[in-house]
Parts: sequence; C-alpha cells; structure tokens
Amino acid sequence: KMSRLRARKNLIAKDGLDGTGKSSGLRVVEEYLKENFPDTKLNLAEGWSFNAFCADVRAVMMKHKNEVSHNVLYNLFRAIWTDAWEKHGYMVGLGKEFLLTDRWLLSTGVYQDIDDSKTSNLISATNAVPGLTILLTASADVARARIEATRKLDNFEKEYFQAHPKLQDRFIKKLPDFTGESVIIDTDTLTQEEVAVKIKLALDKYFGK
Repeated sequence: KMSRLRARKNLIAKDGLDGTGKSSGLRVVEEYLKENFPDTKLNLAEGWSFNAFCADVRAVMMKHKNEVSHNVLYNLFRAIWTDAWEKHGYMVGLGKEFLLTDRWLLSTGVYQDIDDSKTSNLISATNAVPGLTILLTASADVARARIEATRKLDNFEKEYFQAHPKLQDRFIKKLPDFTGESVIIDTDTLTQEEVAVKIKLALDKYFGK
C-alpha cells in the first residue's frame, strides 16, 4: 500500500474522537520523545488543541457552523499540515528531527473523505505518512461525560456524537490505510496514568526498546 511505501519513521500521529484522552495522550508522547531522544529536535503540529491560530479559526467556525462545509475544514487542515511538513519534513524524512501531530491523515479520511480522494491528495501534497499512529477510542457515553465534566459540547462535537459509533468504526477500519504502524488503545475503563503506560509501551515497541 502507499502508506507502507511512504511511512516516515519520525512522523508520529495521535488520533481519535473527542473525549478519548487524545490531548493528554499527545503530551505523553511528547514527554517520551524528549526523554528518550534528548538530542533530536521535536516539532509539533498540534491542530485545534494547542495551536493558537487554529484556536482562533475554531472560534470563528463555532459562530458560523452552518456556513462551514467539510471542504472548508479539509482545506484548513491541509494548510496546517502541508505547512508543518514544508517546515520540518526534510529533516524528519532524514530521521534527524521528530514531527508529532495532533491528527494527520486519518481524521481527514474519517470526517471529510468518503472516497479517500482528499486523503490521497494530502499524501501527494506532503509525501508524508506517519510511521506510527496511536488511535485512542472510547464509547460515546464515556467520551461525552469526560467533555461535559469540564465544559459544554461545542456545535461540531454535538454533531459528531450523534454519529459516534459510525465515526469510531471508520477510524478503526481506515487506520491501516493511512499509517505505517498503529496501535489502538480503548480508554473506556482506564485512568490517564494507565493510558500513559500503554502509550509508552507502544512507543518502546515501535523504537525497539
């Protein structure tokens, strides 16, 4: 498959639906890479959760949700990721730097891409498939409760939770097509500490430790 041919060892993605513990899991990967590869530069392409530009864009999208198409969302993500790869891809491809991402190809394949054409275009634009994707999953009730424990669901999350089982199934089925190696961690009954242990074990295996 294309993903096997173009997978980049030092490109690592975290993915999953909201409420699965993705953001905290991303920090576990970040800490692991800094601890185990202190002499290798770590670059972040963090999507909505931590990127200030994306936070501003998301705020606008919340206000104008009904006017925002999936094509607009795809083009926004495409701009973020191609920019990250243009900045860091050469050194990451050589194995001299890491690029850690909050979502990459898989989310595009799940949310905006029925026939995989957009994802194929994104692969062509970046020539970059993650060497490893860590997918976190959770049932709809658990994921929703986690979010609502700290804030109200936003408009997009309300829409996604209506289709949660279908979307999560798409994440799992599409995962092998858009990454080199992958691991799925079901976080339903796990504490953050237990999820962190599983992520670190997956990274140990990936890096042959």
